[in-house]
Amino acid sequence: MADANIKPPFWLKPLNKVFMFMLRMGLPISGDEAPLPRQFPTLVPTGISFMKRSGLVTEGTPDEFEALAGRCAVFRIDPV
Repeated sequence: MADANIKPPFWLKPLNKVFMFMLRMGLPISGDEAPLPRQFPTLVPTGISFMKRSGLVTEGTPDEFEALAGRCAVFRIDPV
């Protein structure tokens, strides 16, 4: 069971606001925006059903994920 005292880092909320502003202004956040989401269905096949249930994609094809570039945050969670 997860520890109830775990909190996100203090800088996460302000940084999220900066990223959302940058996305609204159309500013690029990284140079790998299109290639990385396109690889998502291949690299994380279990995540396709989550994205379908969320309404972000309908079929789960690489083209659909590539179209999300710049609108859907891409991040990685590493074990501590």
